Amino acid sequence: MKQFISKGKFPHEIGVFLGYPASDVEQFIEQDGQNYKMNGYWKVYDHVMDAARIFSAYDQARMLAVNELLLGYDLKMICR
Repeated sequence: MKQFISKGKFPHEIGVFLGYPASDVEQFIEQDGQNYKMNGYWKVYDHVMDAARIFSAYDQARMLAVNELLLGYDLKMICR
Protein backbone atom coordinates (compact mmCIF):
# COMPACT_ATOMS: atom_id res chain seq x y z
CA MET A 1 0.00 0.00 0.00
CA LYS A 2 2.88 2.36 0.76
CA GLN A 3 4.09 1.90 -2.83
CA PHE A 4 0.70 2.97 -4.19
CA ILE A 5 0.54 5.98 -1.87
CA SER A 6 4.06 7.12 -2.74
CA LYS A 7 3.23 6.96 -6.46
CA GLY A 8 -0.19 8.56 -6.00
CA LYS A 9 -1.91 5.47 -7.43
CA PHE A 10 -4.30 2.96 -5.95
CA PRO A 11 -5.62 -0.27 -7.40
CA HIS A 12 -9.15 0.27 -8.69
CA GLU A 13 -10.34 -2.68 -6.61
CA ILE A 14 -9.98 -0.52 -3.50
CA GLY A 15 -13.41 0.83 -4.42
CA VAL A 16 -14.95 -2.39 -3.09
CA PHE A 17 -13.37 -1.72 0.32
CA LEU A 18 -14.69 1.85 0.20
CA GLY A 19 -18.21 0.50 -0.24
CA TYR A 20 -18.63 1.08 -3.97
CA PRO A 21 -20.84 -1.52 -5.65
CA ALA A 22 -18.74 -4.36 -7.02
CA SER A 23 -20.48 -4.13 -10.40
CA ASP A 24 -19.43 -0.48 -10.74
CA VAL A 25 -15.84 -1.31 -9.78
CA GLU A 26 -15.77 -4.14 -12.33
CA GLN A 27 -17.24 -1.95 -15.07
CA PHE A 28 -14.84 0.89 -14.23
CA ILE A 29 -11.94 -1.50 -14.80
CA GLU A 30 -13.44 -3.01 -17.96
CA GLN A 31 -14.47 0.37 -19.42
CA ASP A 32 -11.20 2.08 -18.40
CA GLY A 33 -13.17 4.71 -16.49
CA GLN A 34 -15.26 5.67 -19.54
CA ASN A 35 -18.89 5.18 -20.60
CA TYR A 36 -20.34 5.63 -17.11
CA LYS A 37 -23.98 6.60 -16.64
CA MET A 38 -23.46 8.96 -13.69
CA ASN A 39 -20.50 10.47 -11.88
CA GLY A 40 -20.57 11.41 -8.22
CA TYR A 41 -18.75 9.85 -5.31
CA TRP A 42 -17.81 7.14 -7.80
CA LYS A 43 -18.50 6.46 -11.47
CA VAL A 44 -21.80 4.63 -11.78
CA TYR A 45 -22.37 2.00 -14.45
CA ASP A 46 -25.32 0.08 -12.99
CA HIS A 47 -28.23 0.84 -10.64
CA VAL A 48 -28.22 4.59 -11.25
CA MET A 49 -31.26 5.33 -9.08
CA ASP A 50 -29.76 3.46 -6.11
CA ALA A 51 -26.51 5.37 -6.52
CA ALA A 52 -28.39 8.69 -6.76
CA ARG A 53 -30.10 7.95 -3.43
CA ILE A 54 -26.77 7.08 -1.83
CA PHE A 55 -25.14 10.24 -3.22
CA SER A 56 -28.01 12.30 -1.81
CA ALA A 57 -27.63 10.66 1.61
CA TYR A 58 -23.87 11.36 1.54
CA ASP A 59 -24.54 14.99 0.63
CA GLN A 60 -27.02 15.35 3.50
CA ALA A 61 -24.63 13.73 5.98
CA ARG A 62 -21.82 16.02 4.86
CA MET A 63 -24.05 19.08 5.20
CA LEU A 64 -25.13 18.06 8.71
CA ALA A 65 -21.53 17.43 9.77
CA VAL A 66 -20.37 20.81 8.44
CA ASN A 67 -23.25 22.57 10.19
CA GLU A 68 -22.41 20.87 13.47
CA LEU A 69 -18.75 21.84 13.08
CA LEU A 70 -19.82 25.44 12.54
CA LEU A 71 -21.92 25.22 15.71
CA GLY A 72 -18.80 24.23 17.64
CA TYR A 73 -19.25 20.48 18.00
CA ASP A 74 -16.05 18.46 17.82
CA LEU A 75 -15.54 15.58 15.41
CA LYS A 76 -15.89 12.96 18.13
CA MET A 77 -19.37 14.24 18.97
CA ILE A 78 -20.39 14.53 15.31
CA CYS A 79 -19.31 10.98 14.45
CA ARG A 80 -21.46 9.36 17.14
